[in-house]
Amino acid sequence: MESHHGSLKTLGRALRYRRWNRKMSMTKLADKSGVSYRSIIAYEHGVAQPSMRNLLKLCEVLDLQVTLTPNEDIDRLEY
Repeated sequence: MESHHGSLKTLGRALRYRRWNRKMSMTKLADKSGVSYRSIIAYEHGVAQPSMRNLLKLCEVLDLQVTLTPNEDIDRLEY
């Protein structure tokens, strides 16, 4: 199973790839989503975990879907 740090890096890569694929700057993503520029940097670099609210905002702008997968550690949510 992937570590928590590893899953943050994976999420960050997915967000960055989708943003680049849509030819969107971080500033434009921040403006369209209402998520701060600094937060987007942290998410893309895998050093911070977005709140569910921010994740949903980013996914809406980037046309991504969120899928939650339960794991054996019920106290920790991974996405």
